[in-house]
Amino acid sequence: WEYENYEGRVAIPAESVKQAAIGIETAGPAKLNTKVELSGKIRPNEEETAHVMPRYAGVVKAVKKKLGDPVTRGEVLAVVESNDSLQPYDIKSEIDGTIIMKNVTLGEFVSGQEAIFTVANLGTVWADFNVYRQDFPLLRIGQTVLLDGGPGMEKSEATISYISPFGAENSQTMLARAVVANPTGEWRPGIFVRGDVIIDAKEVPVAVKASALQTFRDWDVVFLNVGDLFEVAPVELGRRDAEWVEIKSGLKPGARYAAQNSYIIKADIGKSGASHDH
Repeated sequence: WEYENYEGRVAIPAESVKQAAIGIETAGPAKLNTKVELSGKIRPNEEETAHVMPRYAGVVKAVKKKLGDPVTRGEVLAVVESNDSLQPYDIKSEIDGTIIMKNVTLGEFVSGQEAIFTVANLGTVWADFNVYRQDFPLLRIGQTVLLDGGPGMEKSEATISYISPFGAENSQTMLARAVVANPTGEWRPGIFVRGDVIIDAKEVPVAVKASALQTFRDWDVVFLNVGDLFEVAPVELGRRDAEWVEIKSGLKPGARYAAQNSYIIKADIGKSGASHDH
């Protein structure tokens, strides 16, 4: 049964698989992306963060805010009685944001040398990624990164804004950073995140979903949908990414094929002992 003589005549009725959620797609042009997969963590945007320190040493007379509270610029966070003047003075926030660190309690002495609150505007956050050595040369400032925070979170796009000129000696990785819009607060500092950086994109004239591919008689095949039948179509593969596979020969643009659960068709062909021509 030679490849060059095969005419794609093996077929099974579509009726036998209609309950199996066989998704039908149309072969055609697609953009194949070469990407680097990164892992990292969400952090506060330090350019939108204020560390609040007492101006004078003294005793805390009032604490107005707690961890997680939203604050506005100029809002009073605490009241301290100065050791020098014995007069109380207000400690105010310098920015709008959320209190992400609180290190002060009523009645304690504060030296004026350490921050007692940290306020961060979480409208934007940083996604900091660890980049392995083999991927160093592939990354550039300005590249798009697709963020995935895991189940229940919407994916989001951001742009690489910083690549560290130094590597981390202990892990032999490099830092790459993206500023992420966070209007709903969904990207919370501390959560782990995956990032896919598209480093190359190429348009190909004919492609199918990767989920459509099967092997049959040592060939790579897709199953064409012709009327009420599915037929085996041996194909020559080209480039691929996580979603698409280029078809270099064996399939024309516009052909309809089984894109999901194609393994069920393969199993039915095997069970049916479908006939074939030489």
